[in-house]
Amino acid sequence: MWPFGRHKNKPLGQRGEDLAAKMLKSSGLKILARNYRCPAVNAHKQHHIKKVADYYLSHHATDGYNTRCDIVSVIIPAGRSAQIEHIPNAF
Repeated sequence: MWPFGRHKNKPLGQRGEDLAAKMLKSSGLKILARNYRCPAVNAHKQHHIKKVADYYLSHHATDGYNTRCDIVSVIIPAGRSAQIEHIPNAF
């Protein structure tokens, strides 16, 4: 079970995740898990993301995988195309 809470706006969040996953897959990356959401990525949030990553890696079979922390930002303005920014190896 996921211990860090859920986001209330799932339909919009799901759409953003779908767009991010499509972009990452088209770049040749494999998606191991989805719905790990962290809104602003400051020093405190980086610490939280690292804790989440450690939790995930310790509870799933990830031996043999090279892992890294990427940031994907998806902004979906009303009535306009989505804006997607991918920052590989963000920290």
